[in-house]
Amino acid sequence: MFAVIAITACESTPTHTDDYEDISGYGLDFDNKGYCFSRKYKGLTKAEFSEQVCGYGWEELSSNIILENGAVSDRSYYTYGGVIGAKPIHFYFNEEGVLKLFREEYCLNVTAPRNLGYERDYTYKDNCLYIANTGYRILQVTEHHMVTLVTQYEPWSEHPGIFTINIYQRMSPEELTEFQESYIYDPSKDEATTKYQFSFDSEGVCYSQNYNDIDEEAFASDIKRYVWQCIDLHRILDNGNVAYDNYWEEDYPCIDLYSYYLLIEEKTITQYIGASNYPQPHQYGYIKNNYFFENSALLFNEDAVVMDLIDGCLYDNPSITKPNQMWRILEVNDNKMMCIEYMGEYGNPRKKIYGFATYIRVGEKLPWTVLDKYTTDYTQL
Repeated sequence: MFAVIAITACESTPTHTDDYEDISGYGLDFDNKGYCFSRKYKGLTKAEFSEQVCGYGWEELSSNIILENGAVSDRSYYTYGGVIGAKPIHFYFNEEGVLKLFREEYCLNVTAPRNLGYERDYTYKDNCLYIANTGYRILQVTEHHMVTLVTQYEPWSEHPGIFTINIYQRMSPEELTEFQESYIYDPSKDEATTKYQFSFDSEGVCYSQNYNDIDEEAFASDIKRYVWQCIDLHRILDNGNVAYDNYWEEDYPCIDLYSYYLLIEEKTITQYIGASNYPQPHQYGYIKNNYFFENSALLFNEDAVVMDLIDGCLYDNPSITKPNQMWRILEVNDNKMMCIEYMGEYGNPRKKIYGFATYIRVGEKLPWTVLDKYTTDYTQL
């Protein structure tokens, strides 16, 4: 979902003289697999990316659809359609594989737009920048601008995706400071990073180096037989840091955080989810799976039907990498449970994504408002 919105556009007037080539002159064409490329520019090397792009803020000015004949449409992706209410995304890269993004957007449970900032992992390989499912081939960097060929991949399809050409303007130090100050900084996430020391094993599964001691007795007395409501979820980045932004407040999320419950019973876990990408009357439903508890983790069997929290899709296809670990419980304090939660898979290549989640204990029974509302069995759709 993030990648779709990343190629949206705005109508903005550059404050600097255009010092880049006219977008019709980049020699755009398509190969026999349907991928767009430039005959004139091959993209920056990793060293050129570090020198010319990292350490600067970049404000998105425009994003135009590339037509099948290689011509650039006069219409921006935003006015073309596809995403309602989306706004441009502005970047700040460091050289450690983490970037900050800024944009104005509407979010679930928020009635007015607001400026949001958040952190994401990125990789740079084969002269291409990858953020989630989006590839950015940087064609040209001038004194004031950056021109990129953007590929929105479709990970579940053989179709290569949608292509745009995007123009970014380098921010002045004052403009970057203004964007940075709009970033919502939550120091508690630094505390979580330090406290739990998150890492990943050779198979990409996330774990804590310091907390792994919830035994069967503690699980039975403090966690099992209760209803838990998710109140906070923050992505765990590749470097083990906890992202500052609440995951549900970015990218027009498919899942409604404040309508997300777990009912943990003797042998089954039922997830009650408000999934906004399902049509009415199926926007509120549930998924029930068998589980087992082992080494502080709640694990699903191979035949489980899993909800991908990133794109709101269900999958039970054995060709897709199944996550045995769905929740790894870190600790339970009073009525709060902190855990590592599997969120789904994305990226190019695809990888497992985990988050640092906080749940509160609601009680031994679901509120009647939940039972009355969450009536769709998503596995039957």
